[in-house]
Amino acid sequence: MGIPSPNKYRYQIGIVKHEKYADTEWAIPVLKRLLTCKIYLGHMVQGRRQGALYEGGGHKLIDEGQWAVVENTHEPIVSQELFDRAKAVMDSRTAAYKDKEGMYDQFVKPEMILKDLVFCADCGKPLFRYKSVKKKYNRVYWIYQCRSHNNLLNCPHKYIHEKDLYAAVYALLRFEIQVCAEIGSIIEKLNRASSHKERMTRFDKEIGEAERELRRIASLRQGVYDDYASKLLTVSEYQFAVAKYDADVEKQRGRFEAASRERAEYTQNSTPVNKWLSAFTRFMDAGELTSDIARALIERVEVSERDNVTVTFKFRDEFAAVCSTNNINPNELAVAV
Repeated sequence: MGIPSPNKYRYQIGIVKHEKYADTEWAIPVLKRLLTCKIYLGHMVQGRRQGALYEGGGHKLIDEGQWAVVENTHEPIVSQELFDRAKAVMDSRTAAYKDKEGMYDQFVKPEMILKDLVFCADCGKPLFRYKSVKKKYNRVYWIYQCRSHNNLLNCPHKYIHEKDLYAAVYALLRFEIQVCAEIGSIIEKLNRASSHKERMTRFDKEIGEAERELRRIASLRQGVYDDYASKLLTVSEYQFAVAKYDADVEKQRGRFEAASRERAEYTQNSTPVNKWLSAFTRFMDAGELTSDIARALIERVEVSERDNVTVTFKFRDEFAAVCSTNNINPNELAVAV
């Protein structure tokens, strides 16, 4: 009928200003709320939600039987007959849906291995897992769909069978593990090379020299204090010497900290201590995708049109650090595709 949705109407009359509301379409949950709202019958309804703000808690919905309803407080928008007819349709469809759901209780609901990890590549919202039953073959399938498309039709249609999603994610996971294995092998070879030993020796030498210099300065400073206490130095001479030693200490501490930091970073990114290496090495022999693997290694899974699956793995910074430290180009690895 061309009637604008609530948010679109608010935008049209200037209550909200953001342009994202200009073409907001009707959402199914909103329509359901409107069709069960007794305010349109001319009644005042209170107590639908309850919250204790002083406790820092959120609101919770209250059962309809506990609502406070005062009838005939204003002009009704719809008749009781029309309201009851709409409710009857909704109740019958809800009952039919529940009966249909109960028909297939014999099918065991499998574990959601990728729970809270699968998102729509277009709108960014989580994909919802649905059960699809094929009566003819007495089989059940689990699929992931975008609710933004189902409810608003403002997102490209997409859905993917759970088994196909798992297969795609596992294939990408195996590829990442293969990359990990090859990089791990490269690092082992580099660690056996003379250049690695020379680099570690250089770090240790720099740290050792800074430590010795700090001890030498501390000894000299103590000698200056002793001379000052023995009145062999004036106040100005003592202050000048202390200022110089303070500057020398600051310089050597910076030298020590820089060398120690570089050594730690190099060690972390050239040994299995690296978080990316250790995480993926742990599942090197995994024969299938599991929830433990998903939680440990996967940051996000996105599904776009035509069932394209993209996986963002965890520890991307650590992966980049491994490649940078060891001068490895991932695109030149044997497993690269």
